[in-house]
Amino acid sequence: GLAYKGGAVTGFLVVGLALAAVFGFYQYTKGDLTSLIGLGFGGSLISVFARLGGGELSLIAMLKNLDKDIFKARVICYEEGHFPDKLRELGFDCAVLKRRFKVLDCFLILRLISYIKKKKIDIVHVNSLDIRAAIAAKLSGVPLIGHLRVIFAFTWVDSLFARLSDITIAVSYAALEAFCAKFKDLRSKFIVLPPLIDMKSVETAPADLRKEFSLNEEDKLIG
Repeated sequence: GLAYKGGAVTGFLVVGLALAAVFGFYQYTKGDLTSLIGLGFGGSLISVFARLGGGELSLIAMLKNLDKDIFKARVICYEEGHFPDKLRELGFDCAVLKRRFKVLDCFLILRLISYIKKKKIDIVHVNSLDIRAAIAAKLSGVPLIGHLRVIFAFTWVDSLFARLSDITIAVSYAALEAFCAKFKDLRSKFIVLPPLIDMKSVETAPADLRKEFSLNEEDKLIG
């Protein structure tokens, strides 16, 4: 009964917010239907990346390309979902340690430390700037590598992560500059490495550009 009621609330809330967004956007643009394309496109992106986002896909590509004779990867997630399922489907060792709080969870930190020591982890790579994993790695005495993937409102917690890390990977110079604009003294803690993309998993199909842009067969195409 509880699951049914919870699912009903979530379902009606999602639909209600979607209708409210369409109505509000329609009123704001004074009936411009063309502008609704952007709203629909954004909603589609959210539904797609709610499953596996760029960070998760990049991490999977990294794991696939690790030298298996040198590295044995173990992945920890904080929730069950599409990402842990995908990792297990691909044959990777994935454990789920559920968190109680979003920022600082002392019990989770202790469980991370226990996992690191039990599995004899040599290097901790955090696919974000998660301070809990950083504290666990440093208290366990193992090297810490962070990953700055997005630009957001950086706080002192993010700067603490960078200070604790041995190195933090920024996926772009834009991300690095955004971070260092607020914490200039931490630039030496970063290197810039573009995110890895597994091209084998990317489905591509030829596009009829001449038809799309109404071009003649005599027109030259440069790509």
